[in-house]
Amino acid sequence: MARIVSGIPSGGIIMTNKGVSSNTTRRFEYTEEEMGHAFEKALIDTRGVNGIGNFSRVFREVNCQRGRPDFIAFKPGSSDFLSGEAFKLKYSGSLVLSFLHQRAPRTQGYLVAQSGLTMRAIKAALDELVSRQYVIVTPTGSFLLNSAMTLHDIEVWAFELKLDKPKRAVFQAQQYRSFAQNVLIVVPPSQIPLYAKFNLALRRWGIGLASFEPTFSEFILYRAPRLCQANSRHQQAYALFQLLGEPDSGER
Repeated sequence: MARIVSGIPSGGIIMTNKGVSSNTTRRFEYTEEEMGHAFEKALIDTRGVNGIGNFSRVFREVNCQRGRPDFIAFKPGSSDFLSGEAFKLKYSGSLVLSFLHQRAPRTQGYLVAQSGLTMRAIKAALDELVSRQYVIVTPTGSFLLNSAMTLHDIEVWAFELKLDKPKRAVFQAQQYRSFAQNVLIVVPPSQIPLYAKFNLALRRWGIGLASFEPTFSEFILYRAPRLCQANSRHQQAYALFQLLGEPDSGER
């Protein structure tokens, strides 16, 4: 069951199955891991999540340079590149890729100056990028992004699940903006009121907020995430390279 509501309720009182409790005595009938397992099933359900839709690929606990989101997910048709083999030079390859363009050729010398990498590292990264067809070599020996393999149209969703600690959740969600176009914090229903004081930060960063009750798989979207370009092309490419050749939740 899922529904959408608008606005974030305020207040510091939390209702539990034992009555009213204070913010300092929160109790949950499930662990964060159990909540994650239940939410994973909701994400991979072909019926989709109300207010968000369905996803074709879902990955759990992905180590990115800017944090480790509980889930990274892709809409249908936006993850075809993930069928490729694992990328060996993830850091240098993603950094080099971030300085390349489709119409403005870049030389190896330019890439050394801009990235701070050595010429040897630049050449190794370019070799792998060219062999995987992310990059094209021009007749003059410069390098261009391959328009057929561009990362610009890929829409990344990052999810942060938290039982408590709203300040920490907001901080982590802000980090995910470096590589994800949509970021959503998912918490137990009783935690929603605690996010009222973070309204400004959520709005500024375009971060969404939802509750999820794992016992009944009830998802309520209080604030939809705002679709934005990833803040860093390097961080986005690195996160995507982390997923190449990796099994997603549907394959486990």
